[in-house]
Amino acid sequence: MSTFQNRSHLPRLSATILPIDAGKSDVGTSRDQQRARLMNMAAAGAMPVVASLALVWVTTIGLVVVTNFVPLNLVALVYILPVIVAATQWGIVPGLAAAFASAVAADFFFYPPLFSFWVESRQDVVDLLLYLLVAIVTSNLAARLRTTADSSNRREREIAELHAFSQTLGTCLTGRDVILAVQDYLSNTLKCRTVLIASAPNDVVPND
Repeated sequence: MSTFQNRSHLPRLSATILPIDAGKSDVGTSRDQQRARLMNMAAAGAMPVVASLALVWVTTIGLVVVTNFVPLNLVALVYILPVIVAATQWGIVPGLAAAFASAVAADFFFYPPLFSFWVESRQDVVDLLLYLLVAIVTSNLAARLRTTADSSNRREREIAELHAFSQTLGTCLTGRDVILAVQDYLSNTLKCRTVLIASAPNDVVPND
């Protein structure tokens, strides 16, 4: 039987979780601060879309340069690459943005009449629609793959943290040690400073 299981002499403790310093946000946050926070969130959400559009633009420039020397019949296939990169790196919305931007760029630069959004051939219209359909499906699948990978990595981190926490509990000799161990674990998990206040007498939890 382990040492931790033999500690029947430890006092029975109840504790209250008191998270403090959670992002240092006060109830009386000013409207200017809230507006700045919303603008920062909007900018953070827009950056992946801008990056995906930049990928499409770089791909378009490369295709224009190459087609001046070697004619290409699989332009739409090349445009799948920025769609996959955007979806796997930043998610479904940037992937869809790259898909639609690629279709527009292919229509404008590579399908006659050139430098126009009008398409003369019905076959070209069908090709563009098929490309757009394939790009949307590919973007969705790539985004799901990214989400699955992120979830798997998060579960691995949680299991590693729980394993380390269980090992820490195994080294605790007193109720005070248990409280401090739980306090550290909650602080790391909640990403904010957490204090456990013991209700048993003669048990003092440090403020640091």
